[in-house]
Amino acid sequence: AQFIRQYKVSYPVLLGDSAQDLMTKLGNTQDALPFTVVIDSQGRVILKRLGQVRPEETGKMLDSLLDSKKK
Repeated sequence: AQFIRQYKVSYPVLLGDSAQDLMTKLGNTQDALPFTVVIDSQGRVILKRLGQVRPEETGKMLDSLLDSKKK
């Protein structure tokens, strides 16, 4: 919660024991942060990244998802 306040995070973030369980199930076996998961509209995991995510990498991946959705 302190991280979210300090960095003014504007996107949904799960906190608490259930979030920790979910992160482990999604592949974060080190219980480390940051841990990013992108899930498409079909519920498929598109990206899992432990550590910092480069904005340009994420932007291209999200643009690709949005473009494929329009077709």
